[in-house]
Amino acid sequence: NPRSVDVTSVDSWGADAAKASGLRVMVGYDASVEAEHALHSALRLFGSGGGVLELVAVVSYDDANDPDSTMVDRAKQRLTAAASGAGTVPVGYAVLAGPPGECLRWYAENHRADVLVVGKRGRGMSTRMLGSVAEYLTAHCPVPVLVVDPTVPSEGQDSAEPTVAVRVSPLDSPRETGNR
Repeated sequence: NPRSVDVTSVDSWGADAAKASGLRVMVGYDASVEAEHALHSALRLFGSGGGVLELVAVVSYDDANDPDSTMVDRAKQRLTAAASGAGTVPVGYAVLAGPPGECLRWYAENHRADVLVVGKRGRGMSTRMLGSVAEYLTAHCPVPVLVVDPTVPSEGQDSAEPTVAVRVSPLDSPRETGNR
């Protein structure tokens, strides 16, 4: 079962009561390129909305239980560095232990996130592949999940700007093409 290892609540990052009650955006963050794009997109889309941002990293059970493991400390350092780049948006973070998809789903649901933002990591032959964590979350998470694709530029943006949604026209609909 997923469990918390270390949590720094949003309040300790200076959120006032009004902001703490606004939109709660959770970002799965592991300092990868995909996670960086997900964080950038979350800040661009939701940063000025008066809410708060929660960055969440996941480590293995073994690393969480091993006093000699540096993985928890590294995860906290990455989260702290990412939080410092969030500007005026109040940020909190959590380090969790367990399977990444299950941990992110559990934390988002139990902490009443309004949206969970993750990066797309699928490296398979199919353009429909999301990566195992994003695939799990889109199938099992009751919280809305925004999957950010760092490889495809958004319309009207430069090539460094990630795509934050897949546009599906009626002709591309799975029902009409028979594909799932």
